[in-house]
Amino acid sequence: MNFYALGKALREGYLRLHLLSLDTVFGACAGMYFFAELLKVKLDARYYLVLGLAVWVVYTLDHLMDARLAKGKVLTKRHRFHQEHFNALVIFLFPAIGFGLYLVLAELNSFNLLYLGFALAFLMILVRIVGMFFFSSLPFYKEVSIAFFYVAGISLAPLAFVDWGFLGFKWVFYWMVYWIIASFNLLFLAILDLDEDRSAAFISGPVLAGVRKTKILLKFLGVLGTVCLMSLFIFLPSFYHRFTLILLVIIMFHIRSFAEQTHDSQTVRKKLEAIFLLPSVLLLL
Repeated sequence: MNFYALGKALREGYLRLHLLSLDTVFGACAGMYFFAELLKVKLDARYYLVLGLAVWVVYTLDHLMDARLAKGKVLTKRHRFHQEHFNALVIFLFPAIGFGLYLVLAELNSFNLLYLGFALAFLMILVRIVGMFFFSSLPFYKEVSIAFFYVAGISLAPLAFVDWGFLGFKWVFYWMVYWIIASFNLLFLAILDLDEDRSAAFISGPVLAGVRKTKILLKFLGVLGTVCLMSLFIFLPSFYHRFTLILLVIIMFHIRSFAEQTHDSQTVRKKLEAIFLLPSVLLLL
């Protein structure tokens, strides 16, 4: 067996998955499983398929819009990929949306989840539009708001089916820490993509505030998230320790990657996307 050729094929295959945002899709599904286990909610596999389709549609549509509206040369591999395969990806968006709606309405018969999903989508679009017109010059608004809706999206189904009569408030702490980690992720990646964003005239936190202020915010988020998680180890019962440990590993991985100050943005991005698969270890526990 040619292990070199096998390794090369696996790397190229993962790169394709990364360019198509499928690693983000799998990470989102792992995140939903994290909240389902935390809230003791059993979700059918079709709910994960619906989430995966929704995440892929949102991310692909966003990348396609960026690729089309870029004022300069798009330098990132992901945006070049979406430029080169623009028409094919647009064609695939429609059956993905249709199949997702079919699953929710015909297979799962969950109108409540559909209404909540549309409400969240409407709120996300509203926030983006308001941000474009009123907060376009406000640093970090984009990254923090996207992180908020990411966590809201992956926790939507578990929260929709939880028994609120027995639900306490402890899940809120994990929701907030997940938001902190997602914000850290987006801000760190924005620093790595700074040159490309400037070239394409994209707006991001580092473009507006500069790298120094962004790094200060990243250090603050890293410390805040770590302190919160260590506190959860101390104050919450042992049942929650596995959830705390998973988030602690994820945030420490982000902090370590940030401290290394590497310039290989593509490699770092793939690693940071992959670490969000860690909640899937709950399947083994």
